[in-house]
Parts: sequence; C-alpha cells; structure tokens
Amino acid sequence: MTPIKQACSVHLATLERLRTPLWVIEVERGCLRWANAAALRQWGADTVESARAKDGAAWPALRPHVDRLRQGDGFSLRVTTAGQASPTDCEVSALTLEDGAAAMLVEGRVARDDGTAPAGKRRFLDTAGEGIAATRLEAILANTPVGLAILGADRVIRLANKAFGAVFGIKGADLVGCSAAVLYGSDTLFRELGQRAYPVILGGGTFHEEVLMRRQDGCDIWCSLTARLVGDLTDEGVVWAAIDVTDRVRNETMLAGARDELERSNAELEQFAYVASHDLRQPLRLISSYVTLLGRGYADKLDDDARQYIHFARDGAERMDRLIVDLLDYSRIGRRERAMEAVRIADVLGEALLNLEIAIEESGASIRCDEGSACVRGDRVELVRLLQNIVGNAVKYRSPERSPVVQVSAAQEAGDWVISVADNGIGIDPAFFERVFGIFQRLHARDQYDGTGIGLAICRKIVEHHGGRIWLEPGPGQGCVFRIALPAASATD
Repeated sequence: MTPIKQACSVHLATLERLRTPLWVIEVERGCLRWANAAALRQWGADTVESARAKDGAAWPALRPHVDRLRQGDGFSLRVTTAGQASPTDCEVSALTLEDGAAAMLVEGRVARDDGTAPAGKRRFLDTAGEGIAATRLEAILANTPVGLAILGADRVIRLANKAFGAVFGIKGADLVGCSAAVLYGSDTLFRELGQRAYPVILGGGTFHEEVLMRRQDGCDIWCSLTARLVGDLTDEGVVWAAIDVTDRVRNETMLAGARDELERSNAELEQFAYVASHDLRQPLRLISSYVTLLGRGYADKLDDDARQYIHFARDGAERMDRLIVDLLDYSRIGRRERAMEAVRIADVLGEALLNLEIAIEESGASIRCDEGSACVRGDRVELVRLLQNIVGNAVKYRSPERSPVVQVSAAQEAGDWVISVADNGIGIDPAFFERVFGIFQRLHARDQYDGTGIGLAICRKIVEHHGGRIWLEPGPGQGCVFRIALPAASATD
C-alpha cells in the first residue's frame, strides 16, 4: 500500500469490507480506535473492546515512531504481537479521523518465513490500497468547489460531486445513472457537443469549451466545460469539470455591446467634428476675408476707432478658426489607426525642434538636449506634437529678464522613460500645476500671450493614450519642469 503522505479524513466504513487486516490507533492516547473484521479475526477477537486487551494492535512497538508520522512520513515495521505465531509486517500511514484526532492507519500482514507476504495477502493489500485511494477520491470530490463528474462510454453519469449538481440545480447523487442529455437545452446541443468533444478526448487530448446548458429549473446557463479521458473509457470513463460562467459571459456580452456602441458614437462624433469644423471655418474665413478687404479698401475713409474695430473683428475670426482646429485635433488624438512602434526620443525631438525653428531663432532660446538612448513605444506623429507643444511653451513663456534656456533630458525608471523639459521662464504657480492641463485653461491674458488654452490638454491626452503620465514640478530656482513618463519600447516593438 502506498503510504498516505498527508493527513486526510477517512471514512472507516469504506475500509470495513476489505479483506486485509486494517486498524486505527489514536496517537494521543495510544488506544485502538477501530479495526475491521479481518483484523479482529487475525487477533481472535469479537469486538474492538476485546481486541484492546490482546495487544494485537502492536502499539508498544509503534509508539517510538510517532514523530515520523507527525512529519508526514509513512513507514514499514515488522512486529510480533500477542497471540500470533508469526511476526506481522505493518505498513503505517498518518491520517486524521473525522473528529479531528491524529491517528495512524496500520495495515497488518502475516510474514512468511522468507520475509515476504503470501500471494493472497498481496492481493488483499492491493485491494486495501484501492479502497483508501477511493476514499481519498471521494473526499476530494466532496470538498472541491469545482463541479466534477465521471461519464461512461454511453455518456451516462457514473459519479457527480455536490458542486457539479449545484451548477445544474440538482443534487449530484441524483444525477448518477442519468444520461448527460438532461443537462442540455435540447438533444441537438447534446449530440453536437459529443461530436465536437469525443474525437478530442479519445485522441488523448483535453476538450474545453463554453457551452449553453440548462438548469433543472429551466434556466439556460453558460458552462465552462473541460473533459479528459481517465484510464480506459469502458473501465473508468471521462472526467468532466463544469463551472458556471453565466455572469462572466453576460458581462462580456454587455461590455462588447457597450464597446460597439461607443465605437459607433465616437465615429459619429468624429464625423460631426469634421463637418462642424468645415462648416464653421468656412464662414469664419469669409468674414475674415471681407473684413480684411474692408480695411484695405476704406482705410483712408475710416477713423482710428473704425480701423481698430476692423482689427478686432479680423483677430476674433482668426482666433476662432485656430480654436476650431485645436478642438478638432484634440478630438482626434488616439483615434488614428496608426500602429504603436519603437520611437527614439532623439528623432521626434529633432523633428519638433525643426518645426519650432523660427520661434526658437526669434526668441534667441538655447535648447540643450541630453535624451541619450531613450526609446519608447508610441505613435511618432503624436509624440512629435507632444514635444513640440511642451518645448514651444517653454520658448513662448520666457522671462524678459534673461535669455531663455530649455533643457531636455531623459532617464529610465522602472520600465518607463521619464522625459524632462526644464526652462528658466516665468514659471507657474504650484497651485495651478493641475489646472493648466484642463481644456480652455489659460493663466494669462490674450494680449500677453497668444493661444487657445488647449495645448497642454492635448499633451495630457497624448500621454494618456500612450499609457503614460505627465506632471509639473517647480524649476530649480526659476521656471518649471515638465515630466513625461512613457512606456519603454520592448524588443518586439
């Protein structure tokens, strides 16, 4: 018998029918707790009470080995017991009785002169091992939270645990002897599943599928079924595991529907934004054109107030046009069908600085770059826009008291590249570090600094689309520092 390496609850009644002598000794008290009929016959006793007086249980010889049991080890030992002419070979295993008491299960066999067990006894021991294995299997099936059932070649349920029955709203024991067809909504579903599953199972593979089935109360449920052949189909059968995944499937269906609806809504929104921007910009361009013509054609006939009014009208139309363009750009971030790829920060920074060449030259700004080998996973076009906005702001919001200096650097931190853009400009009050990333948020009057108040909102949206984050910190003495954390590119990008 294979020793039981770990404590388990044993139903002793299951072992009663075995023909090999088996008995149980409680470790704490050293007393015989149970013995089957074969053991009692071997000791010449009628009851467990009378057997205790005969010392047939060999407790004195077994006592010194209790520590081995506590460590989870089974062992073999030859002992001589009262009333026995020949010694008894004992196989000892640890177990826990149903009342929680620690005990040892002893399998006793009369030794032959040559030290081996009789052939008949060997078979008894095999039977005992099978009985204990069956008991352990019953305990596992009873306590596992996963629904388990064993089906024969005819797809009749031979065994089903409590969890399996609970999935279908019926006691597991009541399913034994029933065709598995009772678990399906129709004979067609039952037949088609068999056609899909059994070629895989009989080929030695594991079948897995989520299937629509039916509970005893008539409700349809989604079950995750997994099946595999154990031993021979005729002798042992197919083990099926069933898990009710109805809630997950329902949630996934709702989520898929919501995602489809969101995609449709976004597509409509993008189309609306495009049409609206086109329809709004056209009259604005017309207004701007006619106001410009009015100023040119009647400049000598208008007084200073009229010319100023014309300037205000043209400036307002141009600002509205820029605002519409920026709003359209904001709505499109993350919606372009461009694949993410490995992007070197040096490359996108170089392109951004090229786009800012005139502004940098006019301001006399000094741009210092130390981006090193930084490489991130991203959309190249959006990243150019990101750095162009950040560096452009550093140049725009320069201090009149000193020459503008912008320092761009990068450092790797925990799987991200953190890009820093530091300037010596007018700076930002820490109270507004979060507010500046909001849409239409301006900290300065338009006559001081031009802009629509969307630039940094676009930056945040680009960074979030890349799975990163952006934040502000005070500069070392002057200006401020923008920090941008972006996922580093992997070897597969």
